[in-house]
Amino acid sequence: MVADTANPVSSDPPTDAPTSHPQAGDDIDLAMYVNKAKKSGSLKDDGTKYVPTLKLYLKDEDKKPVLGVDIVVAWNTTKTAKGNKTKSGFKPATTKKKGKAVFNLPKIPIEDKMDVTIHSVTDIDGFVYTPGKNKKYMGCRYFSDACRFIEFTWEG
Repeated sequence: MVADTANPVSSDPPTDAPTSHPQAGDDIDLAMYVNKAKKSGSLKDDGTKYVPTLKLYLKDEDKKPVLGVDIVVAWNTTKTAKGNKTKSGFKPATTKKKGKAVFNLPKIPIEDKMDVTIHSVTDIDGFVYTPGKNKKYMGCRYFSDACRFIEFTWEG
């Protein structure tokens, strides 16, 4: 017998084994998590200020990049030269190639510090953000209760 190519038939019995990625009609979501966080900065204004940049990489349980995820980070600066006044805000980005979201944060004086945390991650079809699976850095999971922030300080 020749199988109909438009409607293939398998002689194998169905199994309950999960597929590695969500299929149309599946009700099961795969976990996505922060696999890597990279921070950098560039000097501005004759070296008196810098622009912190944070890159977050999201992957799924199969260690594959997750694209099209909207992430919002919250940032907070402490202005040491101005009596420890604080300023805060939010910055959105969407994961693209390699599951990477890039956040170019506000320019701050080199003597100030900035703390950044995840404010929100929008789940997409087939994937749910699971912070308990975030990678560990120096023994602590990114954005966990014990390590809520990534801190930026200029180290010239």
